[in-house]
Amino acid sequence: MSYILYSFIISCTIIYVCSDKLKDYGSFGLVVTKVELCKGPKRKDCSIYRVKLHNNVTINFDVQITENMSPVKGKVLAISKGKEFLRLQISKPCEHIFVKPIITSLFNITNNCIIKKGRYLFTINFEEVLRAYYGGMHFYGLYAFKALFYGDSCNLSCSVIEVMISGNSGKLN
Repeated sequence: MSYILYSFIISCTIIYVCSDKLKDYGSFGLVVTKVELCKGPKRKDCSIYRVKLHNNVTINFDVQITENMSPVKGKVLAISKGKEFLRLQISKPCEHIFVKPIITSLFNITNNCIIKKGRYLFTINFEEVLRAYYGGMHFYGLYAFKALFYGDSCNLSCSVIEVMISGNSGKLN
């Protein structure tokens, strides 16, 4: 699920750069409208995720890694208005300039990119992340972010997070 943060940041950057509807831009408020876990491409999962949404902005993650594993591939999708506008394929996440710091900050990981078996707890406040990266200004709308990461023999994570970004000087109606 730590990869959700990565997908969220990258997707919002692309929205920021590519949007042609400047009237739908400004200070914002954010509400996480949906958090779903999904099934990755491998038959076996090597993690158990529990997620809890708080105040429609913060998500608590309780992750049990059931065996040592190394994430070797990932995919991030961003969807708006029913259309996919971003698809990132990530090979070797532990060598990726943006993904590596996230992995190492959230998991007990070796120099050889092995996430060690164990329990991991972390919280992500999506509004704080968005404000920190974009200075309090953003494009409005409903966005869905799907992130999945897996190793050679098992899935690490698969999740879909939907967020509504709306205007009115950072206050939601």
